[in-house]
Amino acid sequence: MLKKKKEDFRNISSDFQERINFIKRIPSDVATKLFFELCDFHLHNYIATEKKRFPEKSIKEIVIKMHERHDKLKKIERERWNLIIKKLLNK
Repeated sequence: MLKKKKEDFRNISSDFQERINFIKRIPSDVATKLFFELCDFHLHNYIATEKKRFPEKSIKEIVIKMHERHDKLKKIERERWNLIIKKLLNK
């Protein structure tokens, strides 16, 4: 059992190391292009999913709602971190 865990750990760590080396070999302009292609793909995928759920909504409404949700989650996360920092500073 312990040997299997060690092998799993080695596989995970070697995969991670290979990914890091791959990222280091990619030129920054290509990495930037890949990043924006992924963002674009996921944005279109999200819009298509929301269009299936709510066919009457326009793309503009979907994107505005997405940004509103993002801002709301960002605010909640910021408040949570502020509470954590206050607790740490009060100790």
